[in-house]
Amino acid sequence: MRKKFLLLFLLICFTLINSSDSIKQESNSIELVIIDSGISKKMEYSLPNNWSIKHYNSKENKNNHADLVLQQILNNVEYQENVNVIIHDVVVSNSNNISVDSLYNTLNIAKKFNADIINLSLGISINSDDIKSVIDDISKDNTIIVAAAGNKFGMSAQYPARYKTVISVGSLDLKGNVSDFSAMKYVDEYRLGEYDSYSGTSFSAPIVTAEIINNFFEH
Repeated sequence: MRKKFLLLFLLICFTLINSSDSIKQESNSIELVIIDSGISKKMEYSLPNNWSIKHYNSKENKNNHADLVLQQILNNVEYQENVNVIIHDVVVSNSNNISVDSLYNTLNIAKKFNADIINLSLGISINSDDIKSVIDDISKDNTIIVAAAGNKFGMSAQYPARYKTVISVGSLDLKGNVSDFSAMKYVDEYRLGEYDSYSGTSFSAPIVTAEIINNFFEH
């Protein structure tokens, strides 16, 4: 049922976006929210000319997690001339610990953008009614939410990936097998998540985000 729901959900989203009444499609642009540790200036300067970043609630960037996530998206998007990608860079945390309150607050910031896609290469281990409520509200605005299932070693996906209106992404190894560290329950898609210098479902989710961006551009 979950997969059928997601397929229907994606079909509805793509139909709405490809409608002749879609302002975003007419302007040949897409808006993407990356909720993460914060994109560095160095990464920003390396973007293609048709990509731009708007920073929100900026904090000192103490790790390169968000940069790696964005690089994964860039590596898997097929560039097209005159297509603009507007990235909303929303910082949730510079550490490995993410509180319910900080995630809730950043999701509410993201909600205001009415973006096409939100990438969440992160999650929390507990269910929260507040988080679910704002996720549901965002989904009702036809925003596609992609989230990392989490490095849960075969257990259930973390939140918000586990929610029905979110595309939950697990990790594959180089042989196409599910990674030992990946969540396996409540996972919708699996993509490569093991690399030479880093690994995790955090780096699988942005591949799906890139594929959705490609779908927007193809239509």
